[in-house]
Amino acid sequence: MIQIEKTPYPEFKNFVQRNNPQNWEGLDAVVRTNTRKYILENEQSNQCAYTELPLEYEKNNSHIEHLKRKDSAFFPELTFKWTNLFVSCNSDDFGGKYKDEKYLKGKTKADNALIINPALENPNEYFELTYWGELTIKDDLQEIAKTKAEETIKAFYLNHNSLQDRRREMIQSVNDYKNGGLDSEMIIEFLSGSGFKSVIKYELEN
Repeated sequence: MIQIEKTPYPEFKNFVQRNNPQNWEGLDAVVRTNTRKYILENEQSNQCAYTELPLEYEKNNSHIEHLKRKDSAFFPELTFKWTNLFVSCNSDDFGGKYKDEKYLKGKTKADNALIINPALENPNEYFELTYWGELTIKDDLQEIAKTKAEETIKAFYLNHNSLQDRRREMIQSVNDYKNGGLDSEMIIEFLSGSGFKSVIKYELEN
């Protein structure tokens, strides 16, 4: 999971201010499409905000995700809040769709509020990475922080076998490059389109 610096997209911001849409469906379809592209390319470096899978902009491979659900029983007031909007992959097995359709099923807004927001917090302060690609929780966290980390992993199923496999492969690639004599800058450049930026950063620093 990556830390994300959010900078509002002018077209989105202007439309919302000018038209005051009452729900997500009131957002112009073209603006919505352009917003997804902007977030993916300018804020998330072409990777899923949660799983870090690489994502090139395509029509049906991702969606704008409300970290805190926009449903009336959750956080409708955050429907257009920029720091609540991310782009997620479209997998049913993990990521944003998994969070909404499986993890939050039968849960409340209090449960949703426990999930780490990567625009407001640094996920690196909560998680560590094993050599085999498992995301683990730091030992020195306070109880509430530990709960947030645990629920975030569950919410997006970040330790799904396929994600662990992909992280393990990335760790191996980084180490192969390091053993081949490449410096960190070159490794980052070579792997720039491969997603998993936090994995690369973690492995280079540890």
